[in-house]
Amino acid sequence: MKHILFLILISQLGVLIGQDKKNISLLETDSTWRKETLSFPFPFASDIKLEGDIDVRFSKGWSKIESPYFWSYAFVWDVSRSVKFTEKEIEEYMQLYLGGLMKAVNGDKDFIVPETITLFSEVSAAENQSSYKGKIRMHDSFFSKKIVTLNVVGEIHYCNKEQRARLFFKLSPKDLDNKEVWNYLNQAKPILKSCAP
Repeated sequence: MKHILFLILISQLGVLIGQDKKNISLLETDSTWRKETLSFPFPFASDIKLEGDIDVRFSKGWSKIESPYFWSYAFVWDVSRSVKFTEKEIEEYMQLYLGGLMKAVNGDKDFIVPETITLFSEVSAAENQSSYKGKIRMHDSFFSKKIVTLNVVGEIHYCNKEQRARLFFKLSPKDLDNKEVWNYLNQAKPILKSCAP
């Protein structure tokens, strides 16, 4: 019964956020990952002023509280962008994205979903790429109905010629030294178009 309710919830979510019908492929993963593609803007996060496509991959066990892979997933945002993102922008976009999503899927109308808190730091930077680590503290409105803290590892690839950027992020409640989960997450690879500066 729980599985059926989850499938209904996910199908409603696809309608809510305008699931894209295009065959977008921005990530390479094996068959154990579930794929969902979307496009900006999100009705639940309309303050994210970006244009582009999104490829989300959910790990095996993503929706199962007892699984070591619970809430472990990866995504790529392929967006129009002529300047580099700042740490503050990344924090704001992740807060709007996940905070808005958790409020949108909250089934208890008498419950006020706590604000999502994000913290990101740039750990390396080059001309066309930046790497980040961060944390996201949010209310899990999907499954546990509790506060969850996600560890985040990400990189942003810039294509100046096309004025585009690809934001690739991996998220999990598991600490970064959990080899089982992070080795699995690291199997997800962004598909990067060749781009001359």
